[in-house]
Amino acid sequence: MNKTKKVALAALHSEHKKWNSQLDFCKDEIKVFESRLSELVQRFTAQKVLAEIERFQNQFIRQKEVIDILHHKIGERHRELESFSRKHPGLTALAVHIDHQDLREEMDSFTRIYNEVKADYNKLLLRLL
Repeated sequence: MNKTKKVALAALHSEHKKWNSQLDFCKDEIKVFESRLSELVQRFTAQKVLAEIERFQNQFIRQKEVIDILHHKIGERHRELESFSRKHPGLTALAVHIDHQDLREEMDSFTRIYNEVKADYNKLLLRLL
């Protein structure tokens, strides 16, 4: 896709809101997953099972780090758009903003990896419970 594609501020703003909501949901979901892992640690003593649980604990820590990084990047882009909007109020409805394809690709990558981790986690739960 062309990295210099121009879009309207409202479209970018809408996408930012959607992404932030998605990231917040994932972070909340990870809290539930981590709680469940804590319960599993109490129930199982086999080293192999505990190693799998630890692997997921580490993956969830990493996913939360990526969520925080993405929230920060989205916030930076949003502040840039707000600054532009204040300086050029008549241009906000026009497609004059450079599309944020790089950030979209990062979100797509995060979503793909997160869904893979989640699917593997659910397989672990099905196997253990």
